[in-house]
Amino acid sequence: MNIRPEDVVLVAQENGILGFIAVWYQDEPYIDNLHIKSSARSKKLGSVLMKSAAGRLIQQGQTTAYLWAAHDNERAIHFYERLGGVCTDRALQDYLGTMVPNVKIVWPDLSILNDIRL
Repeated sequence: MNIRPEDVVLVAQENGILGFIAVWYQDEPYIDNLHIKSSARSKKLGSVLMKSAAGRLIQQGQTTAYLWAAHDNERAIHFYERLGGVCTDRALQDYLGTMVPNVKIVWPDLSILNDIRL
């Protein structure tokens, strides 16, 4: 995959990498990865990365973004909903040859993420 100027990749570090977010611009911004090291969870780092990525996207003139989460990843889905994401679709997606139920989560207005109080 070639990284384009519109793509956003942010890394949080403190004595090593604590987490990262990767947003690829397709027809609209697609949040492909948000990972937080297990020892750094529940410290608002995911919220900081989501807010920072939204700010970058807004600076580029983007207004929406979306991601897909595994249907059984309730912790992640609730996290995204707390950040203003809306579950809009369900679909089976191929992960290394296995069809996995997924939920599409959309931010129809990125300012919701950008306005998060940390």
